[in-house]
Amino acid sequence: RRNLDRLPTHARHIPDAGPTVTSLSPAADATAIGAPTFTWEGADGAVEFRVNVASEPSLRNVKSFRWSPDETWSPSRKQWRKIGRLAAKHGHGAVWWWITARDADGRQRSGRARLLLVP
Repeated sequence: RRNLDRLPTHARHIPDAGPTVTSLSPAADATAIGAPTFTWEGADGAVEFRVNVASEPSLRNVKSFRWSPDETWSPSRKQWRKIGRLAAKHGHGAVWWWITARDADGRQRSGRARLLLVP
């Protein structure tokens, strides 16, 4: 679980309703053989999505890719090399990825992070 998910939420600080997103693939704890295609499903008014990748389980050192209305993304060679460098950065051989959804009013909400092994 993300550190943020462990924090108590005071009743006055419950986040506004907003878009939701569910990651579909690659599966949690999958091993990438070459650049995978990332897929997800948006709901609750989500109109744009962004793929985020972190080099640590604390979700620091994040590389975020451009906003897109698509519910699928295949990284280019250059983008996949960046992801590979993130995976090697702390010797994990892995990255944690998640999708952020944005609605027409600019409200954002992220899905849960998934581990992706990058040999």
